[in-house]
Parts: sequence; C-alpha cells; structure tokens
Amino acid sequence: MLDRVRRRPAVLVLIQNDERVHLVLVLRGAVSLDEDVVLNVLSAKRDQIEDQCAKANLTLATLGHGALLHALDETFELRELLTARKLGQIKKLPVTVPTFVPLLVILAAVFFGGKQLVDVLNPPAPPPAPHPTFMQEYQAALLRTFAAPAPLASLLAPQLLARLGTQESNVSGWQFAKASCAVGSPCVMTYKRQGGTFKEFDARAPEALRPIVFNPDGWHLTTRGPEVSVTARAGKVLAHATNVHQGATDRSAKALD
Repeated sequence: MLDRVRRRPAVLVLIQNDERVHLVLVLRGAVSLDEDVVLNVLSAKRDQIEDQCAKANLTLATLGHGALLHALDETFELRELLTARKLGQIKKLPVTVPTFVPLLVILAAVFFGGKQLVDVLNPPAPPPAPHPTFMQEYQAALLRTFAAPAPLASLLAPQLLARLGTQESNVSGWQFAKASCAVGSPCVMTYKRQGGTFKEFDARAPEALRPIVFNPDGWHLTTRGPEVSVTARAGKVLAHATNVHQGATDRSAKALD
C-alpha cells in the first residue's frame, strides 16, 4: 500500500465508514489533507481536490475502500494498512506477572479477613426501636398541646394585634392573607401571590420570616411569624379576678360600716 502511494505524485485515499468517508491527500510523499466528511459532500470535495492537483500539474490517483465509493483508480483492503507497517499484530503475549500483583492480592485477603474477624468479635448493634404508631404520635401531640399554657382570648388578642401590626403586609408582590397562631410556638403567616414570584420573595425576605414554605399550587406561601408568649393560665387569671372582686367587696362593706 505504501509503495503504491510513494510512486505517484498525488494520491487521494478514501476509506468509507457507514455514512462518513475519511480522506487523506498525499502530494509528493507528504500528507496535504487529512479529514473526515459525510458521504453526500464527498463528490464536491473530490472536485475541489482534482482542481487543486490540475493547477499544480500533478496526476491524481484515487485509492479507496468502500461499497459506495465510485470512480476509483484502485481499491484496497483495510488489512493492507496493517500488513504494510506491521501494526496491530501481536507477536508475543506477556507471560511474566509484575511483583506488585501477588502483594496486592495478599493485602486484599488480609484486609477482608480482618474485617470478617472484627464483625464476628463485635456483633452489630440491636435494631432501632420501631417507629411510633399513629395513635402514639396522636397521644404525644395531645400531651404537648395541653401541657402548654391556655391563655384567655382577652389576653392573647391584644398581643396578636400588636405583633401582627408591625408586619409588612406586602412583600415582593405577595400580600398577607392570614395568620395561624398556636400556644407556645410562632405564628404561621400565609401570603397570596399578587404578581410576584417565589424567587423574588425568597431573595428579599428577611431572616425573621424564615423558613419559607412554597405551596405547590403556585399561589400561596407560608413563613414564620411573630411569637406571642402568654405565661398565665386560665386558672391563674380567674383566681386573680376573684381576688380583685373579693377586695372590692370588702372595701364596700367597710364603707357601709
């Protein structure tokens, strides 16, 4: 194959690979062009190369391999490329094993054997306790709810109004809709979309409003609200009211005497 290329002033070698063709142009023994083109533009590329060779007064010979290649001066088989340069042929298989291979096998056996020994001497920890049932979680929630102070509405309402009155009602295209407050935990503020986006709200929301939960409906989001601390239970409030009433009664009796 190399002899056929060397004895010609200009040789174009074409190798077809499905819908693409690899072409190599050799001018006076030197590779002038080496590229890969699609099959449907090969004709135009060949015309361009033939014009180049005609201007240089070089006789172009075309060698090719492929079922869809036409107008070839000669054809060749791919094995000729390997035979000519003696490439791709395995003369002798390696029979020696590097020293580090058996050492690596020994180290791996010692490692896994030691791991198995450790597992035998140290049994795994007992499995974790089962997840509480729905009824157990419900009972725990009831205990947490009724363990907290139960304020009177007359004590809670003024504080709620005072705290919520300082909150911004419109934030980045979101308008305040409602607040849900529980005893012993911060209120949950609900905002409704009025032209804003989740990204804008999250970028401009202060730290006091976090965490922010975006509703999948795309129209609502909830944030952390103010916390109203009420420590007086209803019984203490009633006891205080009773003492005040008793004191007023005693003062009235003394005034009549």
